[in-house]
Amino acid sequence: MGKSIIKTATAGLSAASVRAVLGLAVIIALISPGLFARARASSEDLTPEAAGDLDSSFGTGGKIAMDFGALGSAANAIAIQSDGKLIISGTIVLPTGNDFGVARCNPDGTLDKSFAGGGVATDFFGGDDRGFAVAIQPDGKIVAAGTATTAQGGYDFGLARYNADGTLDTSFGSGGKVTTDFNGGEDVIFAIAIQPDGKIAAAGYRTDTEGHTSAGLALYNPDGSVVSKGGAGGGGSCGGQEERMATSLALEPDGQYLIGGVAYGSRDAFELIRLNSTGVHDQGFGNCGYVSTDFGGNDDLNAIALQPDGKIVAAGVTRQGGMPEFALARYNTDGSLDSSFGSSGKVITTSLPKPAAANVVLIQPDNKIVAVGFSTGAAGSDFTLVRYNADGSLDSSFGSGGLVKTDFSGTDDAGRAALIQPDGKIVAVGFTTKTAGGPKEVALARYLSAAPDFSIGFDQSTVTAERGTKARITVTINRVGGFTGSVTVTPPAPEGGIKPKPADPVTTSDSSAVFKLKVGASAAVGPQALTFTATDSSGKTRTATVTIVVQ
Repeated sequence: MGKSIIKTATAGLSAASVRAVLGLAVIIALISPGLFARARASSEDLTPEAAGDLDSSFGTGGKIAMDFGALGSAANAIAIQSDGKLIISGTIVLPTGNDFGVARCNPDGTLDKSFAGGGVATDFFGGDDRGFAVAIQPDGKIVAAGTATTAQGGYDFGLARYNADGTLDTSFGSGGKVTTDFNGGEDVIFAIAIQPDGKIAAAGYRTDTEGHTSAGLALYNPDGSVVSKGGAGGGGSCGGQEERMATSLALEPDGQYLIGGVAYGSRDAFELIRLNSTGVHDQGFGNCGYVSTDFGGNDDLNAIALQPDGKIVAAGVTRQGGMPEFALARYNTDGSLDSSFGSSGKVITTSLPKPAAANVVLIQPDNKIVAVGFSTGAAGSDFTLVRYNADGSLDSSFGSGGLVKTDFSGTDDAGRAALIQPDGKIVAVGFTTKTAGGPKEVALARYLSAAPDFSIGFDQSTVTAERGTKARITVTINRVGGFTGSVTVTPPAPEGGIKPKPADPVTTSDSSAVFKLKVGASAAVGPQALTFTATDSSGKTRTATVTIVVQ
């Protein structure tokens, strides 16, 4: 499938401008049946319903592949609505050419037919258009972005906005679409973000008249009109490398823009750029607002994520011996490498079969880090997830030694985007091919981030009650890892003049169970500890103790 990727993703683009896009294509083109051994955990290595397992409530066995009746399609971006529905965006190949493709899935992975009848393809000027990013506005409207082919055959920043039903929002730009040219060259968006004021920030690359690339940046009003456009070039004492490309974008809590990408030079390197809210480089960040990180080979930064403490995690690839492998780096808020992460702030995952590439990085609520991309399988590439502890070590509780590989059809699969749902589950999207070298189809997979489990507690850990009264006790049932089963809560036996009502166990699939404690007239004054027990259908038992202070 290597040839088809290169043709679809880069037709008509100059070699200097598309090295990052070609990187993925060349990596996958290296994969051929039988060339690399498949490294996949055997069934006895995994605990059923463990962290990293596919979520059986999603699609078929946790996986979905959709061709949308097109010649080919691939998901490059994903976002989640407040109702749990998933927006997937990418490129769809039709007989007339490539278009933006946007579809919506229900929480169980089924296609939501109420969204444009099952998906929408958007053309700009009759040429090839490719979607690389998507974001959801607070009002529920959806913004997709990428590159639009102009009538003259060039490439411009391209954005389209959709209403909640999948129709184009005609209040945005011209008929729901916006294009932006910089210098008459090739311009591509790889990342977007919605600001709190409703403005849309976009990052990618722009090309000058001499064919040199730099990070291309644009800011749009909510109606699609351009607020500003520019970029981050290089040269001189600030910025270092002459050419660069932005692949990712994050809005920091203070309104600054953090841009991740690649700096091209004698050896390509991870690069971070920080701009303030007016687009001026943050002089306190790295060297005049630029930070460059070399792993020792040609390195590409594909994604960034912000931790709650403000530290920055970047993920991509390094080519130590020519073959790419997962590479991560973590930075302090001033751009210096965080020495508490990996080896002097950097981690290379050598346990994955190469070629391998991290295309996404996610931060879990517990500060564990998940990188998503692809690695080599027996007959092609597989979706690959790697989870790291906060110090950069592999998390052995996830998958097999921290690694999870998912094959769809025995050929080439790659994860290109991912997110963490509010319930902690991880959704990855990208593409699969059903035959070697065949057309791509949109692929989704959902994973458990923790083994399904539960614990119990109380809405109040200490309750005060007088003799001869009743105290209300609410036992809370905390569910993790997608656990949805019933729980039987058993109150303590009557003791010390305190009797629970009801006295019998209560079985519930809700998030709580309510009991009353009758405090007898002869109950001993002072604190008493009462232990409640909860059991699920598998026999798993959890306990919690509440203190009742008798007055």
